[in-house]
Amino acid sequence: MKGKKFSKVATLLLVLMIVTGGLFAATASVTISGTVVPASTVSFSTGVTALTDSNLLVAGDYSEPIGDLTIWSNAGYTVKVTSLNGDAAAVNYGFLKGTGTNTDIVTYTIAYGGAASLAFTDAGSINSFLTSPVAAVEPTTTINITYTVVASLSVDTYSDTITFAITTP
Repeated sequence: MKGKKFSKVATLLLVLMIVTGGLFAATASVTISGTVVPASTVSFSTGVTALTDSNLLVAGDYSEPIGDLTIWSNAGYTVKVTSLNGDAAAVNYGFLKGTGTNTDIVTYTIAYGGAASLAFTDAGSINSFLTSPVAAVEPTTTINITYTVVASLSVDTYSDTITFAITTP
């Protein structure tokens, strides 16, 4: 009788283990995650790439829009502007230079929106002219160039390349 009782208990335990998944039930889990890394964009849509030719013939100060700047960042940003013709003498303007041996220059400043002119501070760069500590989408804003023409510029093409760079923290 003892053996039959034990057999019934063992059978009952076996059925119970099968129904409930047993004492050592198998499990599986998965962790789903994603990381948002700092990202940003800066774009410049060109408006005017050639200054008004008639202005370059007459001494004076002139101002023209040169294009629109658009900024987007999900983590705050700093924008820095550099000039190909930058001057290490830390002057407050950029230069449109002629080609070859022509030493004539046209000095200029740029302004973001209606703000005051941005000063070039070192080796032709404008340090951190636009910053935001938080995520931002800036409205598209016009960049203006103000330049000074002196009398008797040599016949030539005067140019500079301005680069807008954005960094995130």
